[in-house]
Amino acid sequence: MSLKKQMILYFSCLMIIIFTLMEVINAYQSYKLLEENITSSITESLNLGLNNLDYYFQDAENLCSSIMADESVQGILNEEIGKDLDGRILMRELNRVITQYASTRPHITRVYLLDQDYQVIDPELNGEDVERFTDIIENGELLNISALHQVGYITGNAKVFSLVKVIYPYSDRERRVGTIVADIDYRILSEIFGDYSLPMNGSAVLFDQDGNTVLEKDAGGITWEPDKEEYSAVWESGSNEEVTINGREYITLNYVSDITGWKISALISRSEFVWAVFVQLRTGISSMAYRKFRLSWRRACVN
Repeated sequence: MSLKKQMILYFSCLMIIIFTLMEVINAYQSYKLLEENITSSITESLNLGLNNLDYYFQDAENLCSSIMADESVQGILNEEIGKDLDGRILMRELNRVITQYASTRPHITRVYLLDQDYQVIDPELNGEDVERFTDIIENGELLNISALHQVGYITGNAKVFSLVKVIYPYSDRERRVGTIVADIDYRILSEIFGDYSLPMNGSAVLFDQDGNTVLEKDAGGITWEPDKEEYSAVWESGSNEEVTINGREYITLNYVSDITGWKISALISRSEFVWAVFVQLRTGISSMAYRKFRLSWRRACVN
């Protein structure tokens, strides 16, 4: 091979190296851009899912506010509801008002009231465990929502979330006259997250405001109340951080509701994410380098 051809070949190799370095830089930029696009898309999906859930909770909160503001309810709560005829009349009127407001909400299984001593006013619900509500206090702008639990008036394994609001009289915002409880069917979560899907076999974990794991949704479906300890690192993580679960590394993307304090986290396998991007970039770089080499070699042979 002549010196001229050798110089052309060396120059071609140098150009290939330069072009390859440029492609590596472009590949890194493409990686970051792809990561940003995927992150934005997943975060938007998380936002949509949690906003849909917020709608149901806000609707229940608005329902409770309407019942609380009703003059009949305010008047009844200032009366002593006994077990005599007068008490039964008051209870019948109270149930009529509640039914009037709640009958159009199929996702609300029951609305009932507690007196000042946190005792259920409705005799039909005397067996209900309401001790959990005594620890729920006003917490700023967040709605007061209990953990997922079973109720005695529903047979089977069905569970509810209870939205709880303190009732005050019109004239005295410091004196509590009762508490209103709206039980929300947990199956609304199946409607919201049933068709949820994330790229690269990702999964979504939903937490309540106290960090309890409500559900996990992956390609296999919904798992109710997964192990809280297993996902404690996810609850504590910020968005776009890495966590390790059962020996595997994941990227977490989070969205927190300003209304309920609930949090939904997307878990994307770090290895699958990197590999998917790498495959796309490797194909592009290899194709570009091959074309550059063939073009340079042809020129060297012609000369």
